[in-house]
Amino acid sequence: MNPTGKRYADIVVVGSGAAGMTVSLLLADHYHVTLVSKDQLASGNTPKAQGGIAAAMGPHDNPKQHAEDTWRTGSVLVNKKTARHITSQAPHIIHWLLDKGVPFDRNDTGVIDLALEAGHRHRRIVHCYDATGSAVTSILEQHIRCHPNIEVLEKHMAIDILTTRSNAGMHCTGIDLWYQTRNTILRYHAPMVVLATGGAGQLYASTTNPPEACGDGIAMAYRAGCRLSNMEFVQFHPTCLYQSGGRALLLSEALRGEGARLLDLAGHSFLKQYDERAELAPRDTLSRAIVQHLQATETPHIWLDISHKPEVWLKRRFPTLVARLKSLGYDMVHDPVPITPAAHYMCGGVLTDYQGLTDLPGLACIGESACTGLHGANRLASNSLLECFTMAFDLAAIIPKRMASFKRYHQESDDPSHHRQQLSGKETLKQHQALQECMTKNFGVIRNDADMRSGLDMMAVIGNSVHKSHGLPGADDIRSTLEWENLNLVAHAVAQSAMARRKNIGAHFNEDLKTHDSTIHTPSILSR
Repeated sequence: MNPTGKRYADIVVVGSGAAGMTVSLLLADHYHVTLVSKDQLASGNTPKAQGGIAAAMGPHDNPKQHAEDTWRTGSVLVNKKTARHITSQAPHIIHWLLDKGVPFDRNDTGVIDLALEAGHRHRRIVHCYDATGSAVTSILEQHIRCHPNIEVLEKHMAIDILTTRSNAGMHCTGIDLWYQTRNTILRYHAPMVVLATGGAGQLYASTTNPPEACGDGIAMAYRAGCRLSNMEFVQFHPTCLYQSGGRALLLSEALRGEGARLLDLAGHSFLKQYDERAELAPRDTLSRAIVQHLQATETPHIWLDISHKPEVWLKRRFPTLVARLKSLGYDMVHDPVPITPAAHYMCGGVLTDYQGLTDLPGLACIGESACTGLHGANRLASNSLLECFTMAFDLAAIIPKRMASFKRYHQESDDPSHHRQQLSGKETLKQHQALQECMTKNFGVIRNDADMRSGLDMMAVIGNSVHKSHGLPGADDIRSTLEWENLNLVAHAVAQSAMARRKNIGAHFNEDLKTHDSTIHTPSILSR
């Protein structure tokens, strides 16, 4: 299927979460921005974010302490320069969002209310009750919809980066988009493309991520020649509702910050035998402790219990969670809730500097799909939205300084980096489920050499079993094929990086290596 004509934009932004919408708003005062959303504008991970945004705004807190907590949680793989920069920008980000109209919670004296989450030494989580992402998304969407310089393309899936070679080397020249509603390819030429496509939670059978989280941006950038970094560090959220099938419901980190207890099926506290910080240990430590305890006791889940807190307070502080759990048949106010870890966040991604610039001139990447080094081997809670906003500001500041050079070397090219000539539907549902089962079993919270080798062998078999569907492909077939190809590439990147990491650190734990090691480590790098 050939592209139906050529279109032009100053900047194409792919992804409509916090990072994509923010950078679009900041750039639209100077450029024409085309904002591409795989589904509706307000879809993706950002609207589901419960906890909030980490910002050192308390009376006894400061960005230096925030940075220290960041690299303590992410271990020695955290880029300290990046951590210092991003944490120092946090108060500015909060004030910008307030100016935009985000209704952050305030206490009885009118001061912004700050919550506590695991890994933070102080209360520093700015929030809108337990639905921060939804509140932020709603405000940003209002501004996006009414901006005259922003063209919004919903139901458009990015296929591949366009590239060309000049005397100065390879350059990004635009992007191919698949318009799902009309089943056509649109070719956009632009001197700057920004990927803000989020993570790849759909690699796993149980994930907090939405169905569209298939690692699209990571895969496209890798095919275009960009390097990936730290792909082995997949963070599992320790407290997700235990249920069969469907997207895992995350139970906010803030619950434990407010005193929720994790208990075994007999009602006993058990975490201190794994870590003195118990419920307030970082996510990697806590997820590993829960999985080890479940394996030792041969039980399917543990309990999260916050029923000892006053009912009125619980319903006021966590109204969304109380209502959502109630609709599923659970009464968090009076009873414990069954929980287990689920795949949540990619700490690695496309290798960038802290401003989001990649190896390929004219291509930037921000948010979860990027790897700036902020998160190291394990992300500190509520640093993800902060990184999205800060990277958007930094990229919006650097693009005007670089745009002249991007335009100078920009040459119109019809060469997609992956050379995909046709869109063809394939039967991939069974293969996707098999890949999820493979990743969950062999590259989950706890790994070992034999399982990882077996997992790579299984991936080869799964990939070879994909076959074309009969008849003309429909839109669902094409989308599943494109997502499958991206997930398959990202899965191999995670697997290869995990096999190569020979010391345990952060979210990577290989039980054959015995110890959790925080000595000499370097970021893992994958190149095409």
